[in-house]
Amino acid sequence: MPLFAQIMQTDFAQTEGINVELQATLERKADFLKKVLVAQPYTLHLEIQSKNDSRMLMCMAIYYALLREKYKYELPVKQFMLYVGKEKMTMKAQDIDF
Repeated sequence: MPLFAQIMQTDFAQTEGINVELQATLERKADFLKKVLVAQPYTLHLEIQSKNDSRMLMCMAIYYALLREKYKYELPVKQFMLYVGKEKMTMKAQDIDF
């Protein structure tokens, strides 16, 4: 690890191991999913939210990863979340570029 620490310019004097096995069973059903057939086709993913969910960015990232894996990077994925709730939206919104 000394070489890696030097390259990363980080002190790894105190570290703790983490289990390297990442196993999860995920099942997701997108609200709206279409292949958009234009000059540069893409996969359109739309989620409709009626309540604030602090985990929404992570949920969208999971959808993105699942779509890219399922369709083997066939098309770019464009995602949008439409908030239709009555309360003021408090969810973080940002573009994630993978």
